[in-house]
Amino acid sequence: MKTWLIGLILISLVAIGSICSAPLAIEQAVNQVATATSPQLETAAAPLEETAISPTEIQAPADIAQLASEATMTARAKAIFFAAQPEIDTDRLTFEKHCQTMVSANNVELGCYTPDNRIYILNIADPRLSEEMVVVAAHEMLHAAYAQFSSIERNTIDAQLEAQLPQIHSDELTQQLRAYKLTELGQRDNELHSLLGTEFAPLNAGLEDYYSQYFSNRAAIVGDAQDFNNVFAQLQNSLNGLESQIVQMRKIMRSDRARGSIRAFNALVPQINNLVKQYNQTVSQYNAISRDLLGQETSATSQ
Repeated sequence: MKTWLIGLILISLVAIGSICSAPLAIEQAVNQVATATSPQLETAAAPLEETAISPTEIQAPADIAQLASEATMTARAKAIFFAAQPEIDTDRLTFEKHCQTMVSANNVELGCYTPDNRIYILNIADPRLSEEMVVVAAHEMLHAAYAQFSSIERNTIDAQLEAQLPQIHSDELTQQLRAYKLTELGQRDNELHSLLGTEFAPLNAGLEDYYSQYFSNRAAIVGDAQDFNNVFAQLQNSLNGLESQIVQMRKIMRSDRARGSIRAFNALVPQINNLVKQYNQTVSQYNAISRDLLGQETSATSQ
């Protein structure tokens, strides 16, 4: 199941008024900004035995075939992916019904693989984020592949994944694994198999060779995942910089007020209010794309 760690909703700040005569009481603490992470191994081992897959070509809908192509899935991977009859859900209520999940306080699901060998992907309309659907498709396909493994095959790949993990320094991955521990008990290695395969590069030679049976250009998928995360990271960095400037300017203004320097205080009012305006505009941007990522709640046909 592909999860995005929620980074909304951010809080707007309030502008400051000038002092006309006696200093006014200003008790406007800077709001803390929630961190967005919107929503991420070294010994080589012997290659796994390949699970037999029918060579019969499965016809897939055009949108599903497009996702497989953009994910650079090999013929083997496409056979696994198409056999799971992937569907793109255009609204969140349908998606949650298919996946038996819902938005929680900490994360939102973007795709799922069900026990009856079905894959469901939430439609992402925002063009800045839509490439994440490619990552989700690849992620869920790897779950379908993992489900076909024998216990010996799982133990083999699990050992390789766990051996690689200490070499990956990612707070986001730590958060994701912690979230999966709460929501999907006993699925750590299953999720690790999909996460490392779609969001991290390079891996050790053994794992790169292993994942090459599923993707002809795995780096492209990792790039899509990074682009998705960068959309939120860039906005978060802007907010952090603006917040720092606001905090420093408020310190100066409090000092001016305490000294009775009304002219100095008032001179900074337009500057701090401009910073607050920029901050609030960025908050609006951040929250807008976060809401877009949640998807519309109901289908257009039901409205």
